Amino acid sequence: MLLRMHEEAFRQLGGVPEDKLIFGTDCNDRVGQGDACSGARCIAVLRRLSPSPAALRKIFSENAVRPLNIPL
Repeated sequence: MLLRMHEEAFRQLGGVPEDKLIFGTDCNDRVGQGDACSGARCIAVLRRLSPSPAALRKIFSENAVRPLNIPL
C-alpha cells in the first residue's frame, strides 16, 4: 500500500531499496488479478520501480530467507 501511495517518491529516491525490502501480504482479494486486486497492483508497482529481475528476486524471496538461513 505504501508503495502504491508513494510510487513517485520512491522513483525520485532511485527506486526501491532492494537489499532492505521484503514483500509480504495478507491479501485476501477474491479476484486475485488485475486492477481489482490490491496485491497485483503492489506487485506491478514493484516491477516498475525495480531496476532488474535480480532485484525483484531479492524483494520477493531472497531477503526473506536470508535471516532464517533457509537455502534457496
